[in-house]
Amino acid sequence: MRHRNYVPKKFYCGRSSGHNIYNFEVEGFHTYFVSDLGVLVHNTCDRDINRIGGGSPDNLKLKPAEQKLNPPGISVLKGGSPAEAAQQMKKAFPNAAGLHEAAKVVGSTNEALIRSAGFDIMPAPTKKFPNHHRITHPNGGKGFNDENLSRLSDVFTDTRLED
Repeated sequence: MRHRNYVPKKFYCGRSSGHNIYNFEVEGFHTYFVSDLGVLVHNTCDRDINRIGGGSPDNLKLKPAEQKLNPPGISVLKGGSPAEAAQQMKKAFPNAAGLHEAAKVVGSTNEALIRSAGFDIMPAPTKKFPNHHRITHPNGGKGFNDENLSRLSDVFTDTRLED
């Protein structure tokens, strides 16, 4: 994809309704024309909640340590792009190869979408992650069932990052 002399950064984001979805940024522009029809689109950048490993239902399931939290919830980072979240995770845990592999996919959403899926989000800052938040459910750990996780997964967009 090219817009005159501007080359966008392009990330594969997954599939919806059988179509590939791409997330890309055009440097210096927030609106741009696409296709032969010249459709004007806007890069909204409103997905500021990032989940390392993506937004699949399997990756949104509570891990044993997360089940013990009060309230139970899954870890997310608020603010920045998916690439920035991945970089923040890699910097905090430089020797965690499995986490570095998981950080090749980052699921992104926003607070309103999380709430529309029946979940909530709360700040849970740590020393390494002052922007750390936790996605919780009003029914606690029981709310992280397959049906609810499917709804939550639907409000995430996955970005596959290139090395």
